[in-house]
Amino acid sequence: MYHWIETLFTDHRKSFPDRPRLTSHMFRKRAFTMAWEKGIDARHASIAYGCNVDTLMRHYIKLDEQQVTDDVFGKMHDLGDK
Repeated sequence: MYHWIETLFTDHRKSFPDRPRLTSHMFRKRAFTMAWEKGIDARHASIAYGCNVDTLMRHYIKLDEQQVTDDVFGKMHDLGDK
């Protein structure tokens, strides 16, 4: 199955050489980011997708660092969603 999917990516690159390269990691990144946005614990997502949680957080989740910082400090100081 992996070989078949890789051939799809190869065919896509040949058909659209001017577009950015499509990789399987883009799908993994999107899946992890969706889980994160839905509030799913990163440890649970890492188990579900078969990836180390540190790797997941470092490479696959698109984070808005300012929003994360605001959320953390808001919760620490009982500010809620302001």
